[in-house]
Amino acid sequence: MSRIKQVLRCYAAGKGSKTTADLLDISRNTVRKYISTFNQSGKTLEEILTMDDASLLALFKEDPAKNKTLPHRK
Repeated sequence: MSRIKQVLRCYAAGKGSKTTADLLDISRNTVRKYISTFNQSGKTLEEILTMDDASLLALFKEDPAKNKTLPHRK
């Protein structure tokens, strides 16, 4: 699952930006950027989560090399 989708799932679950950033090992600014872009997109969470990776990266204006799937933590 892409990093963007992971951030949005945490957001939908009510987790704050600091908690989300810590859980996903990314910066709080990245979390805020994704949430802001999501809110401005006018799309529902379901619409975003069903998007293919190329469409998702285009919507969020992300470089595919920087948005690799994160490994599961143990």
